[in-house]
Amino acid sequence: MYVPRASQGFHIPRPRLPFVPLAAIGVVVVAWAALSVRPTGHDTVLPQPIVTDVHSVAYFEHSPGADLLMVRHATGGAVARSVAAFPRYLDFGARGSASPAGDTVAVLSVGDRPASAAALTLVDPASGATRVVPGGFQYLSPLAWSNDGRRLGLLAFSAANEPPVVVEVDTAGGGIAAVYRFDAALEAAPVGFTPDGRRVLAVVLDGGGSSLWSVTAGEAVRLATLSPGLTRDWTLSSDGSRLAFVERAGVGGRRYIGRVLTLATGTVQRAPGDGDQFGAVWQPGTSAAEFGGPGGSLQLADGGDGYLVPRAWSPDGTTLVASVFEGGEARTEVIRGSEWRMPLGSNEAAFIGWVRDLE
Repeated sequence: MYVPRASQGFHIPRPRLPFVPLAAIGVVVVAWAALSVRPTGHDTVLPQPIVTDVHSVAYFEHSPGADLLMVRHATGGAVARSVAAFPRYLDFGARGSASPAGDTVAVLSVGDRPASAAALTLVDPASGATRVVPGGFQYLSPLAWSNDGRRLGLLAFSAANEPPVVVEVDTAGGGIAAVYRFDAALEAAPVGFTPDGRRVLAVVLDGGGSSLWSVTAGEAVRLATLSPGLTRDWTLSSDGSRLAFVERAGVGGRRYIGRVLTLATGTVQRAPGDGDQFGAVWQPGTSAAEFGGPGGSLQLADGGDGYLVPRAWSPDGTTLVASVFEGGEARTEVIRGSEWRMPLGSNEAAFIGWVRDLE
């Protein structure tokens, strides 16, 4: 969801929040068997992924003055381990994303410098080793990985009212490999890379609405129009061929609608279902995008007035990370099937991604 940049004071953009306060956002790990999944209109089944050693969740646990990067195996009785710590200033906590292979976590943090650019730190969860990438970056920038984890797309720091700048970082050497400045854009959001890994894919919001662009070496190509209005919750399929997102339809009635763009044809299809849809994920081994929210294909098994907002499937396709909202509250749990549950952390724990097991 696009939120205009601040027009005065130091530049800390307002986050693209869902529809609840930050304190109410919880992270939940839910096994697919515990959900009632309605068909999304696609029945094509892709080859099942190879099960790897990526069965652990990484998340931030907030403590006074610092955010702790925690790793915990997604099974009962697992003990969370602290991997790294990042200073925080008031509510400006660290943000992060795990690489597709689960061997690196990229972290954006401002520490006690909220008026300045955010620092980008690459963390090895196994050893706890950290490496700071030179340069300044946008605190609320999306973090978009290439499939091989060698490149990271994000936004360079820009002051209030300045155009967004998309940056490609070489995660091995730490250098900036490519840059593009969208002079006419209100906002830009890196969402992934082309299948060959050579170009960053970014959603651009401007006076014409939302569109998808590819960027490399100072060159940008408009690929498709997503909507004449605002969009959010962009999620690229693992093969880079489709982009799932949520369109903000307007005021009154149904306001948020799940859609899927096919990059090869530029066609946009509406996801089945009634009611608002939030969040989009691609389950490994299938070709269907899934959406949460009251009208999404992913629903809580026990029904009721609750709903979930999916975040990410595990690489083996058996476990889903999602924020669950029920009875006006959010809760943080780890659930596998209907047999057991465990708290992931505190109610303010912030999900980062799936990482390799530490043991």
